[in-house]
Amino acid sequence: MKNRKFLIIGAGIAIVFLLLCLACLVFIITTASSPTVQATLTAQALARVTQSPQNSPSTSSTPTDFYKPTQASSPTSTSILSISPPTQTPTPLPVRVSAKQTVNVRQGPGIQFAIVGKLQPNNSSVVLGKDADGQWLQIAFPDSANPGWVSKSVVSVNGSVDSLQVIAVATKAPTAKTVLNSNENEYVQAVTSISRDYSSAFTQLGILLTTASDNPALILDNVWTLKTAYNITLIKDSGTRLRKLKPPTRFASSHASLIEAANHYDKAMDLLVAGIDNLDASKLQKSIAEMSLGNAAVDRATEKINQLLGQ
Repeated sequence: MKNRKFLIIGAGIAIVFLLLCLACLVFIITTASSPTVQATLTAQALARVTQSPQNSPSTSSTPTDFYKPTQASSPTSTSILSISPPTQTPTPLPVRVSAKQTVNVRQGPGIQFAIVGKLQPNNSSVVLGKDADGQWLQIAFPDSANPGWVSKSVVSVNGSVDSLQVIAVATKAPTAKTVLNSNENEYVQAVTSISRDYSSAFTQLGILLTTASDNPALILDNVWTLKTAYNITLIKDSGTRLRKLKPPTRFASSHASLIEAANHYDKAMDLLVAGIDNLDASKLQKSIAEMSLGNAAVDRATEKINQLLGQ
């Protein structure tokens, strides 16, 4: 039954990774193209060229260290013993989670539990505990008296979860699994394959954007450009394959959401190409927005599929 999740969760994680990398690239391009930054860099370069050379230090001089502790002076006969008040131990900050996209909050630690709400993008919540394997976190949502659970894989965690208490939850009785006919199984396998290709291409594209964020000159490198274009082509090809599928009746609604996601991802790739070619940060930001809309559509499709399959 694991294959029937269509690897959408894996694709979602890859897309989140890509969004982070693309955001870094937006910052690099915006900063590098700023007239103020360019003027500052030019002034610094001229200063280094025109700066008169300093006298070479003698061999007996002491080099300046980045950090050099000062030696305590020896107490004299007139020294007075001073006693400092004990340092108070700071109260540790609570662990928090935040969402970069809409995240389902469930009644228990697992997708078999009912959805009780949604943690919206850029919102955060205090973590109250974790399940036995640490993959699900209980959060104060909407408050500590009425907590919910989120998967650790789809949120950003601020703080260490190692010291969190383990909260025991009664295992929910498994629901009956939906039996698929041959046509539905064929559709499931096709979507699984497409989702796997999406995930791989998004991950590779994210890695390429990370390297460009560290070294913006790569944007003009032919090898980097070819690899980027190849993965963008794979993403758009995955959307084309998805549109050619004829979904069985029971999958019509979830398929419509997947098509919506594919359309947003295609627009995102077009904007990404335009942003890179023209060093246009505004187009890269629009690309991020389109990918976020695609992720939201994938979330809707995932919920429909899980409900249909009894997961």
